[in-house]
Amino acid sequence: MMTSKLLQRSFFLGLLCAAPLLVGAEGGGCSSDGDVPIGSHDAGTGVTCGANTCASGEYCCNESCGICAKPGEGCIELACTSDGGKGGEQCGKNVCGPGEYCCNASCGTCAKEGEGCTTIFCTDPCDKQDAAGEGACDMMLGYAWDGNSCQALSGCSCKGADCGDLYQDPSTCQKAHADCGTSSGKPCGPVTCGAGLECCNESCGICTEPGGSCIQLACEPECKAQDAKGQGLCAAFFGYAWDGSSCVGVGGCSCVGADCAALYNSPDDCNKAHANCP
Repeated sequence: MMTSKLLQRSFFLGLLCAAPLLVGAEGGGCSSDGDVPIGSHDAGTGVTCGANTCASGEYCCNESCGICAKPGEGCIELACTSDGGKGGEQCGKNVCGPGEYCCNASCGTCAKEGEGCTTIFCTDPCDKQDAAGEGACDMMLGYAWDGNSCQALSGCSCKGADCGDLYQDPSTCQKAHADCGTSSGKPCGPVTCGAGLECCNESCGICTEPGGSCIQLACEPECKAQDAKGQGLCAAFFGYAWDGSSCVGVGGCSCVGADCAALYNSPDDCNKAHANCP
């Protein structure tokens, strides 16, 4: 009976040594006392393999897990975390949990060790749109997000990968980027100029670099009332909205309406944006 148990123990140890599957445990390689540690043990004198050093006659078969093997032996194709499976790895805007690794940083996607991952590339909705007006024509093309604020584009044609995604009016553009950082530049009609830009056409909300060309085109103002109202009796103040005839303050516990993200910071900004309204 004792001999049978010893044979069974030797058989299972042989399997474990031939195909190590323990990830994140302490130690490295199979020891003479029957342990099968894989991880941070450093008893070898050969090549460096992740956090380990392989023994003489061994090669590094999986650096991320620190697994060494003898020539001709198999090796697992598994990516191990550098923190021993504790998690906390930064992955885009997210942080991976215990036992996870960052498999797609652009999308902030984490996956468990050994799992597959999508290869798509995700873009940040607050990134600058790839769209610019080209030519000296007096034609409005639409509005684009420049990474800081919504800007009007004009010219003979639009050049860039995002020309098909331009906004038809500044309010729609501003609402689409309400969670992005806003510009602290100069107001220019319905938009706010970005850093280093000046307002060259207030009626259309067109900003350019100092001395840059500008179309002399009068754009029809948005004179319909904004959909934004204060709700509740709280003392919070949200900004100014155009009610169809004048600019009014919006306050309360919350702002309700499709245009809450497009409120103006001051009555002057609101009045300038609607200066040509009846």
